[in-house]
Amino acid sequence: MSTQMPQPLACFVAQLAALLALVDLPSAQRENTTEVPIVNLGLASGSRSAIRLTEELLVFPVSEGQQGATDRNGDGDATDLVAYVYDRRNDRGFNTGLAVARVDVWCVAEGGRVAFLVDEAAQGADLDGDGDLDDWVVHVLELGRGRGSERYAVTNLGAAVRPSVGGFGEAQPGEGLFLAAWAGPRFVFRAFESTQSADLNEDGDRVDVVLRVYDTRVGAFVGAPLALDTEDDPWVLLRSMFSYDEFTVAFVVSEAAEGGRDRNEDGDADDFVHHTLELASGRITNLGFAAGDAMGPASIHGRLLAFPVSEAAQGGRDLNGDGDALDQVLHTTDLRRGRTTNRGLALTPFSAGRFYESTELLVLAVRLDEAGQDLNGDGDGEDGVLHLIDLRRDRIENLGLAGYTTFLSSGFLGIEVNELEQGGHDLNGDGDALDWGVLHLYDPASGALTNLGVTDVYYGGVFGSSIASGSRLVVQVIETFQGADLNDDRDEFDLVPRIVDLATGTVIEPRLAQPHSLNNFSGPQHLVGDRLLLVVSETAQGFTDLDGNGETNDDLVYLIDASSGAARWIGLTVDTLGKNSLYAMPRAGSWVACAAVEDTDLNGDGDTGDWVVQLIDLR
Repeated sequence: MSTQMPQPLACFVAQLAALLALVDLPSAQRENTTEVPIVNLGLASGSRSAIRLTEELLVFPVSEGQQGATDRNGDGDATDLVAYVYDRRNDRGFNTGLAVARVDVWCVAEGGRVAFLVDEAAQGADLDGDGDLDDWVVHVLELGRGRGSERYAVTNLGAAVRPSVGGFGEAQPGEGLFLAAWAGPRFVFRAFESTQSADLNEDGDRVDVVLRVYDTRVGAFVGAPLALDTEDDPWVLLRSMFSYDEFTVAFVVSEAAEGGRDRNEDGDADDFVHHTLELASGRITNLGFAAGDAMGPASIHGRLLAFPVSEAAQGGRDLNGDGDALDQVLHTTDLRRGRTTNRGLALTPFSAGRFYESTELLVLAVRLDEAGQDLNGDGDGEDGVLHLIDLRRDRIENLGLAGYTTFLSSGFLGIEVNELEQGGHDLNGDGDALDWGVLHLYDPASGALTNLGVTDVYYGGVFGSSIASGSRLVVQVIETFQGADLNDDRDEFDLVPRIVDLATGTVIEPRLAQPHSLNNFSGPQHLVGDRLLLVVSETAQGFTDLDGNGETNDDLVYLIDASSGAARWIGLTVDTLGKNSLYAMPRAGSWVACAAVEDTDLNGDGDTGDWVVQLIDLR
């Protein structure tokens, strides 16, 4: 069966001729902003949050049912989600003819390459040769490698990644079991032996989770697969994570799953030991240090690597001089010189530090000192306190703040400070000291620290919601934590953006509420220069009919001038439902994609209400 079936773009509109009239908003939003080009792809996506966008490609699953009940993969039904690829460089789109997995994490795209999961049952074919139709099988698509008019090629890697893991059960949407990454011409992913009925690391069993590397230049897997963990480990989804950049992949190897060999020379074979894979040469290096149970992957940038070492797993050694062997201690490696340095900093769980911008000089680490030292001057020694490390000068600076980083750009570190851990001080002026993350700006060049006095959306150090472009910073504020009604709807329950001019400190209040839910506090947004694109919720905006359609439950795409606060609806309505809203509007460079739902027929199938993919240019 051919996997290359290009199809003309069903419906293409170069640009909307005019945007809809400005709706009735507070006086600060009555000015018009510059119009933005919008491309209607004319195809209904099967999911609001399954769209992927790179500088070159737009990739999404087309719903056969929403697209006029059309069979797009030739299996005789119209019930599938079929992968579609749009090349933005030449305005060409094509149907891959492959039915993909019905999960949010179904593909990984980078540049002109895509790796995606094909659902055997939906495709009606055994794609990995194991005799059943139960798997999701990895395929790789590359632009510019097809023949004749087919400007792309699809390769079936024959590798299934749908696992049934310990207490996790079968993969569910959003679980991220397809952990994969593009690193230059190589595609790296974790594979489960049980789904492939093969002993991939040749240790005599088929119960491991292994790291696999596919090289598109030679069209084959390269390097010996190493076991990251076993499938029955309750920590498997965390331990089998990896970090990467264009040069290197950093991961841990399970001694027990990899033949029971002692890889960190501590006399046992029970550890998870840090390794690196050099992508150019394929060389694998054992760093000889063990990771802990509750630690995330290493942090990597350029030729620098930062990773936690478990004192207990590293032979019970006290690595930070606090008199015990209970900590996770930061180590850094210069991969060019092969030299590893113990930084003597005990880390909080799930933190290996973050590299600052692209300087390769600074790494931000979070420290939890078990010796009870008071590192932030609040009278106790129990807090996670931020430190800045200058790797070039071998110098460590204590920032004296308990919290996490939220963004690293525009010459500043954005720091979420925890009021409770920072001595119980009210840092945002709302009358309490219970807020998780009050946003501060730190300038590494001058050492200046500025409290912006706003509580940013906070995710326990995993990531923050603030975005910056040039001198503009957009902060998402939950009114409840700020103790104020920021969008004039007479409640304090909304998610509202604030725009900060980093150069002058001026704060602009668009006074518009974004959609959010109890399990997702972040509304989709994108900032390019002074152009801010975000979704506004009519419900959160005081049940206001902003688009004039007689309903008050729509989520509308707005363009805001970040220099003045002037806002305008650009004529698109989306459906985020709060779920995975961070991914509901993927962005790349100046481009943003979304699935619009309208009362008009946007995809030419004779009905309304489909999620039809749109491409917005913020240049």
